[in-house]
Amino acid sequence: MGHKVSDGKSIVVTSPVGGTVKDNPYEVGGVFGFADDDTLVGEQVSLSIGQEEREVTLPASAGGWLVGERVFWTGTAFTDVQTSNRLVGIVTRVVAAGGGVGWMVVAANAFLAVDEA
Repeated sequence: MGHKVSDGKSIVVTSPVGGTVKDNPYEVGGVFGFADDDTLVGEQVSLSIGQEEREVTLPASAGGWLVGERVFWTGTAFTDVQTSNRLVGIVTRVVAAGGGVGWMVVAANAFLAVDEA
């Protein structure tokens, strides 16, 4: 028997080294999400893992970030380089070549542990 324990839009994890800052992205134990609170290292924190549109700061990119471009996660930062990085979203608001604040839709399976994605 299995009863519902959450809405599936967040997961509780232990804060990584350095703790967390609310609304910043993190990868903890292979799970990608956005911190719901500020925490210290070792404290419990809820990571939002649902598919949603987020305002994010994207780094500089030669041609800028265009709507529809894929956003990857290096383990510590967003990038437009695929290589072995994890796909975490799609740009929904243009960002200039120098980088800055934009919007992205978080990919439906972005939260999955790396070996499952």
